[in-house]
Amino acid sequence: MCREEYPNSVPLLENNIFMNDFVAGVEGGNGAISIYYELSALMKTIKLPMDKWVTSCEELKGIWKVECQEIQSTTQSSGVDWNTESCTLSVDPGDIKDKTTQGPATKSQLLQKTAGFYDPLGLFSPVFAIAKILFQGTWCRGMRWEEILPHGIEARWHA
Repeated sequence: MCREEYPNSVPLLENNIFMNDFVAGVEGGNGAISIYYELSALMKTIKLPMDKWVTSCEELKGIWKVECQEIQSTTQSSGVDWNTESCTLSVDPGDIKDKTTQGPATKSQLLQKTAGFYDPLGLFSPVFAIAKILFQGTWCRGMRWEEILPHGIEARWHA
């Protein structure tokens, strides 16, 4: 039923929902405006309102100003900060640093902290590669789970 009435929005919903975020891109202002109205109507039809809308499309922002809707210049989606004004994605290095343990670390903590990152876009891949190499080093040395990391591995982990 909805597929015929909302031919552009249904495929977008099927392919662009990540956890509780919907993220999609279209070309040009008219495409963004069209998707906005069609998707809003679809979500009302299925009784699932969308809480926040964010765009880098100036034409759509103009419509929102006329409709007195709040316009956000920054948001977070899929664990990544998005600045719609500069059209940039960023990650706070503090988020990475906060995941590492202070003081002596164990093989178990190394795995636990590494697995605690949410990175669906692969932006942390360089960090993950280092953590995985360090973890592999603990296996090659035959370390037990609660054994304190050797100084070389621990120093690289904290760095």
